[in-house]
Amino acid sequence: NLMNNAPIFTDWFHADKILTYGYHGKKLLNRLNYDSDRIIVTGNPRNDNIYKINKNDVHNKITNFFHIDSNKKIILLAQSLWHDDDEIWIAKLVNFCEKNGLELIIKIHPRYRLRANEYSETKIKKIKKLSNKDSLKYSYDYDFSLLASCSETVITDFSYAGIEAILQKKPVILVNFMNNQKFDVVRECLNKSKMTDEANNYEELELMLNKVLKNDFLPEEIDLENEIGEFDFKNDGNASKRIVNYLIK
Repeated sequence: NLMNNAPIFTDWFHADKILTYGYHGKKLLNRLNYDSDRIIVTGNPRNDNIYKINKNDVHNKITNFFHIDSNKKIILLAQSLWHDDDEIWIAKLVNFCEKNGLELIIKIHPRYRLRANEYSETKIKKIKKLSNKDSLKYSYDYDFSLLASCSETVITDFSYAGIEAILQKKPVILVNFMNNQKFDVVRECLNKSKMTDEANNYEELELMLNKVLKNDFLPEEIDLENEIGEFDFKNDGNASKRIVNYLIK
């Protein structure tokens, strides 16, 4: 996963070789006094599947699974945590999407499927009540990368979901209504990208969504190496092959 400067990492890795996602990880390990000879930049195998997604097949599966009109544009909300008062602005977002003929899918972090599930389901009930809706499109387990591939934009809170979305050349809106500084490493990555913008209140979120819908959000040309190369070496979906080849050698 992404490295940070936490003191525990100074005595975390004891293997002869450490394979890391990109030069960002290598530089951090160097700063934590790991020998460069032990560090090999391979890319992150968790991202390899992104480059092999057949969007047409996936779109049909998703619209069938969630019972969505295949002609509607999808907005994906994927946060790492439930935050205080999330239900208030998400209920507004539900109504915004309905008003504009959009489908909102809420991808809840799978940690809530078992741990704190009652708390999570209470959040969903509150969103339904505040938005005056009988049902919501949400999932704990559906593959995020597949959902992102069929979405117009991904709304997140500095989770790794934002990085996966950028790798699929999707616009990313960062909601930071609580001014949360916790996600420092992901924030560093996402805020460097021209494919992201940060909404500090709900009104800004709607303005950014309107820019996305008008195709006025992303830069005309997207160079993933400049956008996110430090955090996903080569951006080519071949990290697993590089790791296996290294092990064979």
